[in-house]
Amino acid sequence: MKYITFLLFFFPQLFFSQSIDELTEMRKGIEKNKDKLRSEMSKMTAKIDSIDRLIFLIKLRNRSVESIVKKEDYITDYPSRYTKKIEHVKSGETIHIIEYFAKGRCYKVLYKNEIGYIPIKSIKSSSALSRVRKLATHSNESSYKSSNYISRSYIRGSRGGCYYINSNGNKTYVSRGLCN
Repeated sequence: MKYITFLLFFFPQLFFSQSIDELTEMRKGIEKNKDKLRSEMSKMTAKIDSIDRLIFLIKLRNRSVESIVKKEDYITDYPSRYTKKIEHVKSGETIHIIEYFAKGRCYKVLYKNEIGYIPIKSIKSSSALSRVRKLATHSNESSYKSSNYISRSYIRGSRGGCYYINSNGNKTYVSRGLCN
């Protein structure tokens, strides 16, 4: 063992044919490739997230109730008149009702791929909306105080994570148990 250590110490070129400069250049090339791959992976992840959001919005639209805006108003990010305005809707436009909030006296809606809230008085009444209101009234009353009006649909991701789409349209990851 002492003999091998002696050889390595005094004659390293016998065992290592590459110079430090060559190895440094090789390392730089690998680092460059790694950075390129990270960039590509980031772009692919963004595309996957975009596709997941569109799938979510299509599923949401398919289970929503289509309705007509009766009175010009704004869609807000929370069920209150004093929150951020997301979109302006004009009278006669089509809107997709997702859910009804009894305490907030508003509907959760999907409009131009944005999710927000609009007051009941701004939507034309229909029998389908009456059913939505009847179904939601009892379930929302108990969750109203604890969740500040927030209702979420959870999605299981391709790698098993659980998330929902927040009011900005971004994924917010939560405990995996919420997707069960």
